[in-house]
Amino acid sequence: RHHSMQSVFEVSWQRLSDEEQRALRKVSIFQGGFEKEAAQTVADVDLTLLLSLLNKSFVWRDNTGRFSQHPLILQYVGQKANDYPEDKKQSEEKHGLYYAEWFSKKAPDLGTLKNNEILEVFEKEFPNVRRAWNWMLREKRVEEIPNFARFLSDFFTALLNGHEGTEMFRQATLVLDAGNPQHHRALGYALIQQAYCESMFGRGDIASPIKMIEHGLELLEPLKDYLGIMQGQFTLGIVIRERGEFVKSKEFLTSALELAKCYGHSFEIGRIYSHLIITEFQLDGFADLIEPRLKELRELGHPLALGFPLTFFGSYLVHHNRLEEGEKLLLESLELLQKLQDKSFIAFTLNDLAKLAYKRSL
Repeated sequence: RHHSMQSVFEVSWQRLSDEEQRALRKVSIFQGGFEKEAAQTVADVDLTLLLSLLNKSFVWRDNTGRFSQHPLILQYVGQKANDYPEDKKQSEEKHGLYYAEWFSKKAPDLGTLKNNEILEVFEKEFPNVRRAWNWMLREKRVEEIPNFARFLSDFFTALLNGHEGTEMFRQATLVLDAGNPQHHRALGYALIQQAYCESMFGRGDIASPIKMIEHGLELLEPLKDYLGIMQGQFTLGIVIRERGEFVKSKEFLTSALELAKCYGHSFEIGRIYSHLIITEFQLDGFADLIEPRLKELRELGHPLALGFPLTFFGSYLVHHNRLEEGEKLLLESLELLQKLQDKSFIAFTLNDLAKLAYKRSL
């Protein structure tokens, strides 16, 4: 059967023009489909050529305009691409760099009103993202790896997909060489992001993440890589909070927040604020922090960063019988979270409003 399919493919392949054959070899670099813009940038294949291949059933197009190939066709064309190693190497590089830039453009929209749209796009593109990541590691692209790791972590956090993140970052720590100074920055990022995913989504001992973070910071601090240091301090603040060291946790998170305000984007700032508030809840004087923290978050203007604290503060106020103040924050949070379509936090907020209604009925 395999031989007969191969024969059918060869007959169809020979009927293509040289330009169409080249185009198919080029777009075989994509995994899980691709957009026409990606085909143009990565493979130098324009829409006219794609439509020609579509008419000959070598590519498909869904109702959103996204192109893909049948797995068997992708396999056969991939074998053809192997016959042109220099072209394939160039395509891999252009593909990897394209998705590195793609990440840098998409990540700042996380947590905004575009959040769900961005996450849907990321899930579609994840096979391409994984291929780009594997290429970077294989080629030791130490200049591109840090930012790619940073944005990967943001998306895994938003999708609550820590297992995938842990494995991808662990892969990087095994490939990069601590004895090579040129690898230090990339390795520092990979260690910190692996520790973050393990501590946020894993169930193991927290001693291992702490060692990874400390090692990562040792590599990044001499380089004065403040984005990486921010990530390390943020993750360390989360991990040591699990040991009950709330004062030290606040110190690390506060330091990370100051760096994020200077060097990070709004999703990262909002994420640090949320964890800082969780830590401050364990310390004296939490009630006095509600108004100043809300003022800071409103000035930040990041919807998702504000949604969680509104629910958290509202729940706290309801628990302490400040029902009108709590209700106001919970209703504001509910309206915001519904716009974001954040179902998990909507459920938490509705639960707190139910508790409030029950208290009023007593």
